[in-house]
Amino acid sequence: MTRFSAILVVCLLLQPGPAPRARADLLDCVRYLRAVAGKAKRTYRGMAIKDLSFTDLEVSDSLNGEVRPLHLREQVGSGCRGSVYRIDPGPDGMPRVAKIEMSYRLPVLPKHKAIIPESTAREWVVTRTLQDAVPEIEKSKYYPKDPAWMAGSFPVVPILEVHESGAGMVLIKPEVLSPKKLSALKLGKNGELDPVMEKALHDFYDLSLAVRERVPAVGTGIKEGMQIDIGTTNLFWVESPEDLKRFHLKRPGFCLFEVDQSSAFEWSGGKQVLNPNRIFYPDWESYKKQAIREIRAL
Repeated sequence: MTRFSAILVVCLLLQPGPAPRARADLLDCVRYLRAVAGKAKRTYRGMAIKDLSFTDLEVSDSLNGEVRPLHLREQVGSGCRGSVYRIDPGPDGMPRVAKIEMSYRLPVLPKHKAIIPESTAREWVVTRTLQDAVPEIEKSKYYPKDPAWMAGSFPVVPILEVHESGAGMVLIKPEVLSPKKLSALKLGKNGELDPVMEKALHDFYDLSLAVRERVPAVGTGIKEGMQIDIGTTNLFWVESPEDLKRFHLKRPGFCLFEVDQSSAFEWSGGKQVLNPNRIFYPDWESYKKQAIREIRAL
């Protein structure tokens, strides 16, 4: 990839036209190639993951230590931080899922496992930290004006229960029924975002800035603001009255499937430190362009 990028640089700089345009074309091309490589990696990883569908997992409640079997039904999704399985509805009849740390049945490069260890546990810590920090986040100068989510709430699918198991930490969440992902939405006739959708998307970018200003990253001694994962594949559109109520939105808008730091833990000098991804959507325009690419399936 590095050698190929170098060739692209030379070719673009030799083309007639202003250098800034060439640099912009190069950046778009490199981003596209990274997206293709990422899709290929995710496809293989999906094949490599051990499927625990229709098995019983022994879990212990993290609060009272009670041990009980948890029957996993079919797998409904997987990502770099865990696999998601349907489970029996809760006492209130709400459809639920269990998110479990992944194990593999096929070889996977060590660097592709870098974010896996303890990431489910970290998701729980980050989610709880952000929910507790909402009053502070709302004071930030970056906090969006009149976002779709209700005041005092954080726009993410909540974690209902936390358990330990032989397969790692298990997070119980309400199931997002028929989620409408960003890629399922439509662009205008000129390739532009719908104004309502663009406002909702901009609110999420502003929220990420507010979090970074007001909440320190967890799991590290480095004094750095938390960068949350607002990747476009982590968003779903909420519009039905039932889901608006379930996810604490006062009007149609986006919500996060999960919330975690957009970074990975690494070992340095004999201790585990946080390595932030500093180039993750450096500005609003880059985030907006990625959303448009997602809808166009580029």
